[in-house]
Amino acid sequence: MGIEGETETEPGPRDAHALQRTAEHLARRFEGTFTAELVKQCVFESYADLARTAKIRTYLAATAGHAAENRLRNLARFLEGGDAAGGRPAH
Repeated sequence: MGIEGETETEPGPRDAHALQRTAEHLARRFEGTFTAELVKQCVFESYADLARTAKIRTYLAATAGHAAENRLRNLARFLEGGDAAGGRPAH
C-alpha cells in the first residue's frame, strides 16, 4: 500500500481516473471491433495484473494502458485472421 484508497491490485482515485480516460480512448480506437465494456475490462485487468508485482507504482496506470492497447491490438489482428505477432495471415 502506498497511496490512500489504493490496494495491491485496485487503483487509487488518480489511477482510476487515468484508467477510465484510457479505456474511453481505446474504446473509440477499437469501435466496431470491441465493446466499450470489454475495453474497460481489459484496461483494468491489465492494471491489476501489473499491480500484483509492481515495486514502483508511479507509472503503473500508463503502463497498464499500453499493455491493454497491445492486448487489444493483438486480439484484433487474431480475429481478423492474422498472426497476432505480426499481422500476417495464418496458414
